[in-house]
Amino acid sequence: MTRPFHSGFRLAGGWGRHRLWCLPTSKTLAAHEGTLDVLNVVRGLGKGEFTLAEVYAFAGELARLHPRNRFVQPKIRLQLQVLRKTGRVEFLGAGRYRVA
Repeated sequence: MTRPFHSGFRLAGGWGRHRLWCLPTSKTLAAHEGTLDVLNVVRGLGKGEFTLAEVYAFAGELARLHPRNRFVQPKIRLQLQVLRKTGRVEFLGAGRYRVA
């Protein structure tokens, strides 16, 4: 039996029918490949607001940390979505973000 893909999210009460999905906790955040690395890039910018282009500037460094990932920029966007869903960053629109 295979489990459904859950992308690091945990189920409240375990796997089964009628369970609610929960947002990633700080423990499961580490399970998202690269999320903590992107969060460290964001924090390292030392700014309250930042742009996607500023994070893209670290794509080479992130690629070295995750050599099997051939699609670094889409992964950065995905990890920023995870960080937004967990309340760590706020999306302002037009490629702009704010650290929460």
